[in-house]
Amino acid sequence: MNSNNSISKAVKILCDGGLVAFPTETVYGLGADAMNSRAAERIFQVKKRPRNHPLIVHVSSIYLAKKIVINWPKQADDFANKFWPGPMTLVFKKNNILPECVTAGYDTVAVRIPSNITAQTLLKEFAHSGSGYVAAPSANIYGSLSNTSYSDVRAAIGKNLTTSDLILEGNGCSYGVESTIIDFSSKRLAILRPGSITRNNIQKSLGLNIQETELNKSTPLVSGSTKRHYCPKTPLYVMVYPELVKRLGELLMKNVSNKKFFYWGFKSFTEISSCLNQEIAPDNAVDYAKQLYLKLNELDRKKYECIFFESPPKNAEWEAINNRLEKASVQL
Repeated sequence: MNSNNSISKAVKILCDGGLVAFPTETVYGLGADAMNSRAAERIFQVKKRPRNHPLIVHVSSIYLAKKIVINWPKQADDFANKFWPGPMTLVFKKNNILPECVTAGYDTVAVRIPSNITAQTLLKEFAHSGSGYVAAPSANIYGSLSNTSYSDVRAAIGKNLTTSDLILEGNGCSYGVESTIIDFSSKRLAILRPGSITRNNIQKSLGLNIQETELNKSTPLVSGSTKRHYCPKTPLYVMVYPELVKRLGELLMKNVSNKKFFYWGFKSFTEISSCLNQEIAPDNAVDYAKQLYLKLNELDRKKYECIFFESPPKNAEWEAINNRLEKASVQL
């Protein structure tokens, strides 16, 4: 938990054009004053993020969110009132208040109100002392693993920050995967990125049957929409159990140089080998998501030859996890 002095320091850094990495309930974000184009540009530099990938804007209130968009429909109020603060991002047609670099030149803006107490305190204080708008993609190198702990953020991007920047410690990222993104910029309401708030959650809460959209040229570009993303340095293979047993068994049999492998699945891998470490994965989506990036970052540090994950169930509760694993894994 941050002291008031830490938050005050972070707010001053944002006001002065510096960067602040801070925890949210999803993953750590790398934040800058969204109204300061020079500060926002540094996010792209630190992350090595392509300039055509827009940033999510974090705010402390629905009032602030509405000030940067046009055509805020009544249905958006239903979503905001039900799921904010929380792990949901809404995409709208934007007005001309934000610098162009934040939205990468597109006519849409993605905005959310996080529920993490550290993030909320930071945003409320920044609304009082600064612009109140914090552009913050995930605090990592573009395309690499997202981070859900202070130490993983520091290891990933610390060397790219300066003494004028700050990484805030705070309460853990309780959901562990990035926010659900909902598109309000077109006539057809759709999920642009699955997250911890599932289609079933939306159905039960608002009575809406909302589907994931097929991304195309007319779809707003949002975070995590590339085919390869969230990737560990170590090759990751995600396979159904029978195929995994066969593939990993063959590798262990031919492993004359004693390379090390790791298996994470819902049941034990029965073949015993000194070259294989294994753990049983959580069998519910909430706990699995919370551990996912922590586990992958930990495995990267141990420098295995490759990592094998058993494929999770294919249903709505596991949709976000399957989305991240598909983008992060080596496709056979």
